[in-house]
Amino acid sequence: MNLTDLRRRPDRDRPDCWQVYSGDIRAGHIAKATGINGATHWSWSAGFYPGSRPGEIRCGTAKTYELAKIAFERAWQVFASTRTETGSDDEAQCRNSVT
Repeated sequence: MNLTDLRRRPDRDRPDCWQVYSGDIRAGHIAKATGINGATHWSWSAGFYPGSRPGEIRCGTAKTYELAKIAFERAWQVFASTRTETGSDDEAQCRNSVT
């Protein structure tokens, strides 16, 4: 499986959220968020569950969508580099667990 081919799909329920996929596996998200003080930022999460070990999924925030996209892509490259051919069972488990 090629984990470097990422595609963003708009979230059906949130116009300010994109689900990120690698093939048919959800690889994470990028979404607009509002902090406690009312400041707007973009949050992102790169990795999938099940199929990840503790600490592998990376999350963060950025001031703009473009900066969140760049941070997500860098985090995904690190995450994808830890996947092996035997890791395809983990990805299949993740894909099959989605309802």
